[in-house]
Amino acid sequence: MSLPCPTAYRRPGSRKPRTGVTETASPAVLDALAAVVGVSRMHFEPNAAAAAQVYEGLQLLAAAKKGAG
Repeated sequence: MSLPCPTAYRRPGSRKPRTGVTETASPAVLDALAAVVGVSRMHFEPNAAAAAQVYEGLQLLAAAKKGAG
């Protein structure tokens, strides 16, 4: 399940409602939101962070496969 970006509904040329506020919620908020919605926390991570986590997982799997073989 994918949630729409909240900024997608702003009118073109309008300013952000809260300037100076970070774009990412705290880890506790992301965990709670993922639990309520019933998805993985990675759905709410920035693309670069999610990609890095997937890449690290693939590296671990490759290392484990090499060691087991």
